[in-house]
Amino acid sequence: MADYSQYQHIKVEVSGGVALVTLNRPPHNLLNIRMHKEMADIPRDLNHDDDVRAVVITAEGKNFCAGGDFELFSRHKDNPTAKALGFEETREFIWNMIELEKPAIAAVHGLATGMGCQLALLCDIVLAADDETTRFSDGHMNIGVPPGDGGALIWPVLIGLARAKQYLFSSDPVSAREAERIGLIAQAIPRDQLLPTAMEWATRLASGPTRRLP
Repeated sequence: MADYSQYQHIKVEVSGGVALVTLNRPPHNLLNIRMHKEMADIPRDLNHDDDVRAVVITAEGKNFCAGGDFELFSRHKDNPTAKALGFEETREFIWNMIELEKPAIAAVHGLATGMGCQLALLCDIVLAADDETTRFSDGHMNIGVPPGDGGALIWPVLIGLARAKQYLFSSDPVSAREAERIGLIAQAIPRDQLLPTAMEWATRLASGPTRRLP
């Protein structure tokens, strides 16, 4: 089993082949400098953990992940070196999620914005709480920058280029029910069933033939 003790804002519990990965900077799980790096690293570490056969990603607090915080944006504003490092971390995050060989299920409640939104959408199965608070949005255009963190990649794949442009250019939020209707996520379900359903899927997949034969 891998050692996840170095993570400060992400909690990992492994049992029965399932890694329960919890974003743990409540109430909004806003990305600071440390958490941004951890988001890039965690899929790689899960990929290399032989005890993990499936992954569930969820979050503590009110929101799944409401985007970046002031510390993160301030680092990038006037520091070209820090900005380049941030871009490199983001590229690592995208590729590490794409290359994650273990099936991943996202259980989303509240706001999923920016990198937090892409973290969910880059998972294999996305479940979301069917309530008034759950919303998906890229959010980058609200601060005058192009869609990022893999948003320009995954939104068109899931819902088509024309519809993806509508949501990425406007940063309009998408409710869980609408996200299910347009194919952005797999299913909108009652909040009290969200994590149990995700764990059921993960347990089922972890029990299946997930390893390549020689």
